[in-house]
Amino acid sequence: MGKLVNLKKYKEQHKKPEKSVFFFKAHPKISAGLLFALAVAIVFFYNAIIANPVDTRGAFKPISTTLADGSLIVDIQANDDDAFIFRGKINGAPVKFLFDAMANTIAIPDKIATHLRLERGGLHDVQTLHGETLGYRTTLDSLNIGAISLAQIPATISTELEGDTILLGIVALDALTLTIENHTMHLSIGKRR
Repeated sequence: MGKLVNLKKYKEQHKKPEKSVFFFKAHPKISAGLLFALAVAIVFFYNAIIANPVDTRGAFKPISTTLADGSLIVDIQANDDDAFIFRGKINGAPVKFLFDAMANTIAIPDKIATHLRLERGGLHDVQTLHGETLGYRTTLDSLNIGAISLAQIPATISTELEGDTILLGIVALDALTLTIENHTMHLSIGKRR
């Protein structure tokens, strides 16, 4: 005759392991830590690369000064190529500007305009450092350079501009006083109201 087996003991010995939401059943704290680190990495990647396609590394941060009379001065240093590439904001989103003395507008690459959800208006001629092109009219709710904030600024969405740098034309800065000396651009605006 066969051997008598304790059914309860047999089931315990041959029980299938329980499925776990963790990678390592023996170390759920390690698994939870790995999952948390992975979630943080995904959020960082999304915010740094996907959500904001503008890479502001290498762009100078403007330095703002408020004078005793309430007027603002923003200083921007030129890079090694004597170009003024600096950080700013359009409609609250961080962007990278290149000052373009030849541009008659603010020329925004199509990719950046899409990210900023800018509305496209009619087509018009645009003059930039790269020559004449066509672009769509748009209006920026806000434009910030350091502590200077401008509202309802006309701009152009350019389908021919590539990259993540916005060309900031001198004509677009007509509300500001601009001077350049010793590789520094000074933007100033009168008393704050």
